[in-house]
Parts: sequence; C-alpha cells; structure tokens
Amino acid sequence: MEFYASCPEGFESALADELKRLGLSHVRRLKGRATFEGELEEAYRACLWSRLASRVFVVLGRFEAQDADELYDSVYDIAWENIVRPGATIAITARGVTEQLRNTRFSALRAKDALCNRLAEATGRRADVDAADPDVHLLLSLRQRRASMSLDLSGDPLFKRLPPAATRAGEGTHVLRPDYAALVLAQVGWTGLCERELTADDYENEALPTLIDASCAGGGLLLEAANILTDRAPGAAREHWGFEGWQLHDDALWEQLLAEAREREATARERQARIVSQYCREQAASGTTIYVDPIMGDEGKLYNGVTPAAIQSMREMIAVADLIYPNHTEACYLTDHEYHAEGVTQAEADALVDGLRAIGTRSVLITSIVVDGQPSVVGYNHLTNERFALPYTEIPVHFPGTGDIFSAVLIGHLLDGDEIQKATRQAMDAVYKLIDLNKTNEDKNRGIPLEKYLSIL
Repeated sequence: MEFYASCPEGFESALADELKRLGLSHVRRLKGRATFEGELEEAYRACLWSRLASRVFVVLGRFEAQDADELYDSVYDIAWENIVRPGATIAITARGVTEQLRNTRFSALRAKDALCNRLAEATGRRADVDAADPDVHLLLSLRQRRASMSLDLSGDPLFKRLPPAATRAGEGTHVLRPDYAALVLAQVGWTGLCERELTADDYENEALPTLIDASCAGGGLLLEAANILTDRAPGAAREHWGFEGWQLHDDALWEQLLAEAREREATARERQARIVSQYCREQAASGTTIYVDPIMGDEGKLYNGVTPAAIQSMREMIAVADLIYPNHTEACYLTDHEYHAEGVTQAEADALVDGLRAIGTRSVLITSIVVDGQPSVVGYNHLTNERFALPYTEIPVHFPGTGDIFSAVLIGHLLDGDEIQKATRQAMDAVYKLIDLNKTNEDKNRGIPLEKYLSIL
C-alpha cells in the first residue's frame, strides 16, 4: 500500500528521517510531505509515533480527471463498499484544479455523488455526510489532468496532542505547537540523545540528557522534551482515529501496537527513575538536603506506567533522603504493606512509618491516610525522635495539583527553618484554605489558580 505523511513546509527532511527511524520503507521526501510504502502496521506506526507529521494518508487510487464526468466515473469505479465501514459518515475535501475543474467545492461534491451512488448500488445504502466530524475523511487531489483519492488515517491533526488546559482560549499563554517543538528538539539533537542507551560511564561523568529552555515557548518545548525522554508515543492517548471508519482497520493489530508503546514507556520511566536516583545519591553524598515526593499512585492503585523496577528505583532514591512524603497508597507500595481503603489503626500507621525509615530516609510524612477513622498526616521527625499525627477536615471536592501545592509550601517553610511538624501543619492549612476558597468553581479540572492566592501562602 502507498501512504504519505503531510507536514508544514520546511519539515520534510526531518520528517523523512523520522519515518526511516520508525522502520518504514521506501521513504521519499516531497514538498509538504514524505511518502512511504508498507502494510497496515507501518501506517499505524506512523500514526502512533510520528511527532512531526500533521496527518497520515493512505492512497486509495490515482486516475484521469480531465472534466467533471471523468472525475465522476473514476471515483465511481473505486470499490467504496470495501473501503467505507457500513454506517460511517463521510466528508470529502478537494485541493488543486485542472483546466476544466476550477472550483474545489464542485469537485468535492461531484466526487461525493459518485461515492454515494456507488455505495447505494452496491449495498443499498448511501453514506451520510458529516462535514464537521466525519468517520471517514477523504482528500481529493487534482493536478493538471490527473487526480488521486486518499483516506485520512489520522482524524484530527496529529499535532493536537497538548493537554486541554494548554490550548484553552483566553489563558494568555501561547504554547508552542508540539510538532514545531519536536522539530526544534530533533535539530538540536535532543531526540537522538534520549534514544541513546546510557552507560555506567554516562552516570559517572554526569553525561545525562539535560535540556535548558531559554525560549519561553509557553512550556511547549519542555512538554515535548519530557514526552521524548519518557518514550511516550505521541498518539497513545488519542481516543478517536480516522482509520476507525476504514474497513481495513485491524483493531487487534492496533491494540498490539498500543501495548508495545505502553511497554516502551514503562521501560523509559524506569530509566528516568534510575537517572534521578543516581543524581540524588550524588547530591546526598555532597551534603545536599534531599526531599522526595515519591509520586507513584493514589487510592490504592499505581499510576499508569509505574512498574516494579520504578518502585525499586524510588526506594533507592528515598534511601538517601532527609524527608519523604508519600501518600498512603505510595507508602504501602514502598513497604510492601497491604492497602486498606477504609484506613488503618495507629499501630498500623506506625508500622508504615517504620517501614519507610527502614529503607533509609531520616524523616517521614504519610499524607492522605485515615487513622482510627480520622483523615490525617502522620510522621516521624528524626531531629527530635518524635512521632506525630496531624488530623484535618476533608473537603469533599477534588482539584489536580493540590499535592504539588502542599509540597511547595512544606519545603518553603522547612528551608525557612521551621520544624517538620510546624511546616507540615502550615502546608496542610494552606491547601485546606485554597480548596475552601475554590470549592464552588465549576471547572475543577483546571486546578486552583494559585497566582491569585500567593499572599495567603
């Protein structure tokens, strides 16, 4: 089968190199695109892994189209009953002109009529048109006396992969589009650096992947760089694809490639954990105070991509820490204790604290733990050899990012010289106050607008 990946002008060479690295064959660089040949798996890999492509197309046919009648006949001759999934909606976009076909809207309409009439004759049912959100988006390309018809396998453009909050209108911050960020990172060598297997000498000589973003691109470069470092497939989180309306779509093959992508990301997370663990050990040896928030899971479950190897790397990290502050779930995974959603007794909470201390950390906090029916933060202060439990009242709403706020306020007070118990209570109070002030916000997924409340921190 013949495929091509479209891209902005100037991306062609980098895109062709990327497709070759993905193992695609017969890659050719053309203006605004790179073509390749292969089977369904190769097209899926381009959709799933390309950071530079805008869309991926499969070419369905090439034909003569000197005038409207020849265009109609040529499109009608394509076996649409074997291409369009029964019941799928369609849309056709036309680009380019011929000597007699000068209006792209007319050309698209004529092609649509041919397609629908072919389906009606072959299956007894015409395809419905949905110009805004079709199941099958087709591209008719016209040039001189020739034309081609391609099916868009992508659906939405592949560069639409930023978190919704990053592209929300009115936010006042422009985030660099991911494909442009990926091009910059490829050209400065970041992609190649992250793909290279690290050696013991790299750790010894601190030759680790390091990126300094001085461009103020709204965080776009850093977001894309982090995704490359963690080997996260850019298309893995996408929920809808253009190929879902294509009769040749193989759901089992697609799920197999998604599973491979998840495995690769898990392996990269382990690599990342080793890098940070090694850095913490080096800094601890030089006298730097180490605070660790072992972000691994919540509510009794690990986050996606956290593997046993990543947990072990986290143990190595906290072994040299001055203070760690996992939540109840993370404390259980780190100490191999069973998680109880209903809470624990004081004796069980003490056992969790002791289990974490046995790994090597000096002081401990365990957040979001219910002790004898009371939501609390429990801990141990190695400077005073004291255990403590700080109860709190839970507000039944959820905001993302409250753990980060807690961490920032906690460390700020510790660096100001406050003892652990006092710094913890101040961080708890700050988070409670911020949640209380924002509990009636309609869109809680946007988090707490921290900048409005700096004065109370």
